[in-house]
Amino acid sequence: EAPGEPQVVEPILSAQRELLDAGADDAVWIRDIGGAELALAMGAARAQAARRKLSALEEEVRKKGDVDLREPADGLFWQCVHQVFKGVPKMSHGISPSCTPGDVIGPSTLQRRLGQGAFGVVYAAENSDTQETVAIKVLDKAKLRTLADIASVWREINLLSELDHRNIIRANGCFHGPRHIF
Repeated sequence: EAPGEPQVVEPILSAQRELLDAGADDAVWIRDIGGAELALAMGAARAQAARRKLSALEEEVRKKGDVDLREPADGLFWQCVHQVFKGVPKMSHGISPSCTPGDVIGPSTLQRRLGQGAFGVVYAAENSDTQETVAIKVLDKAKLRTLADIASVWREINLLSELDHRNIIRANGCFHGPRHIF
């Protein structure tokens, strides 16, 4: 039988539907297709699957008002968070996961613990570039379970970077590593 015959096409399309239903993002079959075209078709199928997942996420946010991320702190969401929240920097790799006195965070070395809040700990640190003593707030990403949590933290960072008050420390920057936001 020729590949275009219904006896051959229907089992292939049926298998494709089963793969897609099981979560495969790039199960495509196109008659008379070459390698480059197949790669493009598979990429298009992945993009369509991503759009479906994003639409489902947006719908969940509309219904619930928020979404539980349930993702590791170094997972794909955190690697792409800069695309979700405008102005968030890309993830920095090579940062110590422990964040204890003596650890180097960016240009600064953590010295002593100053206090603790709901999402993290504040440390005194010495900036090796300026030799100034600075405060570094270390937020544990594992405690940020929802998009609302992340949006709230990002609003706080933006607000603290814009404030100019003698009794409030101004935020001079922000970055995040695999497990923490600084």
